[in-house]
Amino acid sequence: NGTFHAAAQLGDIVYLTANITEVRKKAIVVHVEAYAESRTSNVIGKKHMASADFVFCSKKDGAFHPHGIPEEIFNTIAGCQSIAKKRPDYVL
Repeated sequence: NGTFHAAAQLGDIVYLTANITEVRKKAIVVHVEAYAESRTSNVIGKKHMASADFVFCSKKDGAFHPHGIPEEIFNTIAGCQSIAKKRPDYVL
C-alpha cells in the first residue's frame, strides 16, 4: 500500500524514515516516508515524495511461520512507539 506525491530531481538528497507500526505473530508492518531536499535550488526544506506500508512476513518451508521475536520485544517496540508519538524528537 503506497502513495506517490512528487518526484525527486537529479541531484536531490533523498531521506527515508521508517517506523514499525504493527507487530503481528508472523509479520511486521513498517511505514516508510520518502522526502527530497534540493541541493541546487534556493528552496529550503524537504518535500514529501511518497508514503508506503510494507508487510514483512516470516516463512519457513513455504508456509507462514511465527518469526520468533520474543513477546517482551513486542512490548518494548510498542512502548517506544508510544513515546515516539508523544515526542517527535525521540528516535527508535
